Amino acid sequence: MAKWNQDRFEIGAWRPPPANFTTDEVYAQMAEAGFTLLTGAGQETPEKGKAYLDLCRRHGIKVLARDSRVSMDSGTPFDPKALDAMIADYKDHPALYGWFIKDEPSGDQYPRLGEIQAHLQKKDPSHLPYINLFPCYGGPTQLAFDDYDGYVKGFVNTVKPSMISFDHYMFLRNGSLRGDFFRNLEITRREALEAGIPLWVIIQALEDATRYRPPTLAQMYWQVNCSLAYGTKSIWYYPYWSSGDPAKPEEWHYLGVVLPDGKPGPQYASAKEINPKLKALGPLLMKLKSVSVTHLGDVPLGAKAFKADDLIKEASGDQIIIGRFEDKSGKPYLMLVNRDYDKPGKVTLTLNASKVEEVGGLSPSTVNCLLFTPGKPLTLGPSELRILRIER
Repeated sequence: MAKWNQDRFEIGAWRPPPANFTTDEVYAQMAEAGFTLLTGAGQETPEKGKAYLDLCRRHGIKVLARDSRVSMDSGTPFDPKALDAMIADYKDHPALYGWFIKDEPSGDQYPRLGEIQAHLQKKDPSHLPYINLFPCYGGPTQLAFDDYDGYVKGFVNTVKPSMISFDHYMFLRNGSLRGDFFRNLEITRREALEAGIPLWVIIQALEDATRYRPPTLAQMYWQVNCSLAYGTKSIWYYPYWSSGDPAKPEEWHYLGVVLPDGKPGPQYASAKEINPKLKALGPLLMKLKSVSVTHLGDVPLGAKAFKADDLIKEASGDQIIIGRFEDKSGKPYLMLVNRDYDKPGKVTLTLNASKVEEVGGLSPSTVNCLLFTPGKPLTLGPSELRILRIER
């Protein structure tokens, strides 16, 4: 059986519709917004589980299956036979993408996760064992490490995962912005590259009454494009389905892509606009490997300032991210992202290149942007991503 290998850019919906909304109409709505992968709903029996996978398949959505036989209870012995039974029930279904193992584990859970990961990789190597890490603002009690570097490195060394995933929510209700998103990207990118595995990012699509304000459309693009500049191979929205009783709107919280009553929520329009563009870029994104990420302007916490290299002789401009990439043949690419989601920004690059070609972009902008010319200012709209292919 072939080993799991990510072969397409995935757009994920975190938190599925509840049982009473598990219908073709609801899942057609999900597909219409461009989602390709879902954290599945747990099913009581294999028969119901297969019926659920059948539903998702009808709408072109794959599933990270949840099953109670994946046990994280450290007080009970590891049970490989339970995992074998789970694999036998679902492994041949075409809608199965992988197994949902654990969200936000503490470091003291890594040994059990390592047992589960190793067993699934051995017995069902073609499907992904999925684990999502805490963000870097998780405290020592949550992480069970002195710092976030140790938390992520310990995960890689002990669990030996197939990929790294984390969630990070930065737009706060009081109007401020968490300042450590780029630190989170720096650490996870480094560990993913060293391990030779993909990086996935879960972005904030949520608002609630106390902690989080709703991101604007430009801020949704900003989260996506900043993550892409760091080489992520999957973007997830949290939450897809909002929390709360559909009959009590006054008690709704964690509002996201779809409301508790099944109607489009605050971020459905954003997802429907961004996801088709992101999906179209997917084949290009999948063939590129991150080489470096640097920043012009004010350098965010944990990030790196621009320094000239063998490709970029000089760079100047506003709040711009410069992501350097290579394809499998070693041909260089650049991703340029405007780190300002309120106004356009300029960047001027002097390159060691014989030819530069724009090959993609992702933006909410209506700014009339000129084509890139080496040595001349390029305007990027708010949150805009531009991708350049370089000929030496």
